[in-house]
Amino acid sequence: MKITIPKHIEIKISCLFLILLILAFFIPIQHKVHCQYLLHLEECPKEHTFLGFFVGIHLFEVFFQILILEWYPLLYPHIYIILFEFIFGILASNFLINTLLRTRFAKFTNAFLRREFLLRINLIPNKQTLLNVFLLIFSILICVIILEVFTRSYLPQGVQLKGEFSQESLNPVMPDDIIGWINKPNYSLMKTGENAYIVKSNHNSLGLRSETELINKTKKRILLIGDSFIYGEGLDQNETLDYFLKKELNDTYEVINSGVSGYYTLQEYMLLKRSYDATKPDFVAVSIFYNDLRHNIFPSLSGTKKPYVSLNSDVIKLIDEQYKRESKRVTPIIRKIFDILNKIFEKPKDFLLRYSQAFNFVYKDRLRFLAIKDESYTGDVFVFSNKKNKIIDYAFSTECEILKLFVSFFKEKNIDYVFFYIPARIEIENKSIAATFNQYYDLPLEEANFDRPIKEIKTCFVENSKEESSIFSLKDKFLEVKEGLYNTHGNHWSPKATNLTAKILKEELQKRNFT
Repeated sequence: MKITIPKHIEIKISCLFLILLILAFFIPIQHKVHCQYLLHLEECPKEHTFLGFFVGIHLFEVFFQILILEWYPLLYPHIYIILFEFIFGILASNFLINTLLRTRFAKFTNAFLRREFLLRINLIPNKQTLLNVFLLIFSILICVIILEVFTRSYLPQGVQLKGEFSQESLNPVMPDDIIGWINKPNYSLMKTGENAYIVKSNHNSLGLRSETELINKTKKRILLIGDSFIYGEGLDQNETLDYFLKKELNDTYEVINSGVSGYYTLQEYMLLKRSYDATKPDFVAVSIFYNDLRHNIFPSLSGTKKPYVSLNSDVIKLIDEQYKRESKRVTPIIRKIFDILNKIFEKPKDFLLRYSQAFNFVYKDRLRFLAIKDESYTGDVFVFSNKKNKIIDYAFSTECEILKLFVSFFKEKNIDYVFFYIPARIEIENKSIAATFNQYYDLPLEEANFDRPIKEIKTCFVENSKEESSIFSLKDKFLEVKEGLYNTHGNHWSPKATNLTAKILKEELQKRNFT
């Protein structure tokens, strides 16, 4: 039996079909907001949109994840269902118009049905096709080079340098089966910081950002807990909050930096419980950033496992069980395939992260590109909204429950403590707030309430004046200074901000008669 492979396939597309296809994209539908890998599907809110937008955003997500060499978000079957339905719908409807309608209703629709487009799909590429593919790849390469030159000139992103402190990866954290990720112990790195000068990061054997080990306790210890602001992302070792606070206190106290980039309140609580025996602090300062409220209740992003609080679970029970979400909607075979793909692209991705400013720019800002109307909960800014709904209300109530767990732990261990709110850059430098909100989050400025997070958090302890006084905001003092508090390229603190925060913390320590 001889099998002949055709050189090409020809498909006739009716003019009427093209018109119907265009009109179909404007069909209004009610669908669950595209947050399947952010929330459980049954917990996603519903929005009204058009079928074309619904299909387009999913196709864009597929393209974007492939562009940054990450595959886990593609595991979720809804993407394949949409692609299948879209392709099947095109073929089926075109076939229907070209066969059944042509024979039965040609008399009435002759004007449309007799007008056709011929679509030729080459199965075996000819010279012209190969030339077109080469030109496409060449054009993309030129664009990438131009983007690389531009980002290296105007948008330093912290690409790792070759030399003594080079590591296999830029990432200062490592996976952890319970907390999600932790700082790598005995880690050292030099890179370009967010202010475009060389900064150095060192971790000791406990994963604390420090050039020295914890020794036998001879002074009272102050433990700083938080995310990248406390860790000192983009800052040198002598520009971090713990460095300046130690100076403010004249080295009479031992100040420990337990910040971990990307952490949120739930992870910080879990880390405190784990590290308490090793650190034995006398005073703990816990930072709160507005994106903590989203991360407490949202599952993993880009395949990163992390603990979170489900809308259908008990907060305390969840934390004690170290609950982590695993997708049950993906077969082991498909997951294995994507695990292999991630393994294949792991080294190329690490190489690009180390040496390509352009790739860093796209990779690190990927959520900003995807934070459009259909993904209204992908961005953290929804906590500044005046809206009240199931997700927003639960975000605030969960934060409160976790803070109460902190308080219970502090009382059990007889530790003095304070919580402080870190304002976002858009809260302090508000020149571009309106544009930012409208462009990325589809949230009109008049609907924004920047005081909402700290007010909502303070209501956690409104029945206890002592606990309420343990929470304060840096915002007022930051607004007095306003300029120069954030890095040139990024949204993290500059040395000016860490120095100011150290002075504010010293005042709070004095108020509480700790110093």
